[in-house]
Amino acid sequence: MDFSGPILAVGRVKRGAMPRTGADPKCLIVEVRTPITRGQFIELEITEKAASDMVARLQDFVDDGSSENWRSLEGELEKQASRERGE
Repeated sequence: MDFSGPILAVGRVKRGAMPRTGADPKCLIVEVRTPITRGQFIELEITEKAASDMVARLQDFVDDGSSENWRSLEGELEKQASRERGE
């Protein structure tokens, strides 16, 4: 699945199908909304390892005193989404 633009919202998270062999990574299914999904959530598959890495890196970003940067980034993403929706 290909999509462009930022993830604007996260919906439900559930475990993906169990891998048939031990070599396959375990995955999570995360519902996300992006500018091109027109308000609908689509399912994005991510390995548990990648999800864990993402959470740790996002937590580091929030914990480093960048809350002002975090709020401004969130605001900028909302402005971009509004422009793309024609609001």
